[in-house]
Parts: sequence; C-alpha cells; structure tokens
Amino acid sequence: YSKDERSTEPNMKNIKNNLLYAGMSKEDYNRIKNDIEDDNKRKLPWATLIAMIILGILSILSLSTTIAEPGRWLYISMFITDLALFIISKSCKLKDGILTFCIYLFWSMLLAMGMVLAFVVSPDKNTVTFIALILIGPQLFTDKPVRVGIFILAFTLGFIVLAFFFKAESVCMMDV
Repeated sequence: YSKDERSTEPNMKNIKNNLLYAGMSKEDYNRIKNDIEDDNKRKLPWATLIAMIILGILSILSLSTTIAEPGRWLYISMFITDLALFIISKSCKLKDGILTFCIYLFWSMLLAMGMVLAFVVSPDKNTVTFIALILIGPQLFTDKPVRVGIFILAFTLGFIVLAFFFKAESVCMMDV
C-alpha cells in the first residue's frame, strides 16, 4: 500500500472501500467473497432453526398463558414463515443474490415481528424485541457495510415514524 491508501484522512477511495468492502480493496474482498457466501449459507439454516424453536415455544405459550396470548397470531404466522425459509435454506442451492435476499428476508421478518409487537401487541410498553433484533442481525451474517447500514437505517426510520403514531405517549420518546 502507498502512504495515501493507509492514510486515516478521509478520501473517496477510503470511504468507498469502507462502505463497500469493509476497509479492504475490491480485489481483497473478491478473494474472500466465496468464503463469506459459504459462511452465510451455513448460518442461515441455523438462524432460522433457532428462530423457529423460539417462535414455536412462544406459539405454544400463547395457547396456554394469558401473557403470551395477545401475540398468538403473530407467533404462529412468523413460525410458519420461518419454517418455509428454513426449508428453502436447507433444500435449495442458494446463489449469492438469492442467499442475500433470503438473509434480508429473514432479518426483515424478525424486525417486522418486533415492530408489530411494539405497535400492535403492546403499544403501552417499552420496545425491547425490535431493538434487540436490529442489533443482532449484523452479528449473524456478513455483508457489505453499506447494504447493512442502509437496511438498518430504513427500518430504524420506519420504526421512529411509526412510534409517533402508534406508541403510547408515556413510552414513545424512550423508545425513539
């Protein structure tokens, strides 16, 4: 690397490399791209299986306890959706674009569930699920920082706007 490439001064090349390739050069990123894809292919079935177990438990609890009952339809529908995604991730040979779509679909499903819990099921309580899920997604899968950032920003902005319409005034500002 030349001195300019290692500089901490922001320049367009450094910004582009940080946003698109996590600080690497495009060539370095392309060398490990297949490893990233293989790692994400291994993680997606596991992540969907873990979510399915949790959603299955919540679905069963919603049938037998009053505390989980308000989210019953949500837990059951998310379980079915996650089951379909699990089957797809295990039975199909996911190429890079479709794999990325499935990863973001999985994460979107979880975030949408967190939003429904926050705005429909318990609008008078502090939001926990959405906030936890927005933070855990980047820990589960590897993707270009710019795509992850735009995704998080879009869902966060959506959450903030919806919070002003649907959250109880007593918890809205704390959630935002």
